[in-house]
Order: sequence, then structure tokens, then C-alpha cells
Amino acid sequence: MAKKLNWIEYYFGHCFRTGWREIWNNFKMWRDLISGNYADYAVSKTDDPYEECYQWFWCSINMDETYPKEFLDYLHQLVEDIDTGKQKTYSLDEVMEELRDSLESDHFASQMDLDDVGYSYKQNPDDDTQREEGTTQNS
Repeated sequence: MAKKLNWIEYYFGHCFRTGWREIWNNFKMWRDLISGNYADYAVSKTDDPYEECYQWFWCSINMDETYPKEFLDYLHQLVEDIDTGKQKTYSLDEVMEELRDSLESDHFASQMDLDDVGYSYKQNPDDDTQREEGTTQNS
């Protein structure tokens, strides 16, 4: 059985550490906002760095990454179940193959008939796939 957190480990190991980390992150954003060091907050060329820093600061005050003890115990148990083989895991390739198979199945094909949409895709080896409006594959 997975080791459950006792209340001391939970409060000191998770709550206090997470709380102080959030306070430190908020302080760094406040410091950047007050000192005018907000150039790195712009993600794209059209973003206003000051506005991004301002928004991040006020949004981060409401962020709380402290999780309930029961949820952390559940995660510890889940990790142990995965390690011991009780919980089956799937690779990304298996998941994508299953998704592809289900999308190509008759069940989904009957619900999502592309001929009814009014668009077709021209397959040309010299060109990229292009959408032609107003035509169907049957036309």
C-alpha cells in the first residue's frame, strides 16, 4: 500500500512550501511591475509588456496550487498502482491508433459524412491538400 502523507508532512511538506512559493512568485511579479522590468512578459510583438505583467500579477494573486491531502494520497496510490502493474497504462501511439480507428469506424463515419458538408479535399501530389468550397466528393 502506498505511503499516505501524515498531517505534518502535508502541512509542512506541501502547504507551507507551496504557499511560500506562490508568495515569492507574486512578489517577483510585483517587483517587475513596480521597477519597470516587464519586457520579458510580452509573448508576441503585438503584446504590451506592461499590460501582460499587470495581468499576470493580478491573476497570480488568485492562483492557489495547494491541493487537498486526499487528492495527494490518491496520486501516491495511483503511482504505486502503475509501478506494480495494477493500473494499465497506454502509450501515446496506442491512444492515437485507437482514436484513429474509432474515427474511421462506421459509427463515426455515418454521423460525420463529409459529403453532406459541402466541401471536398483535392488530393494532388504536386500541391498541398486544398479545400474546394461548394463541391462534394461525388461531384
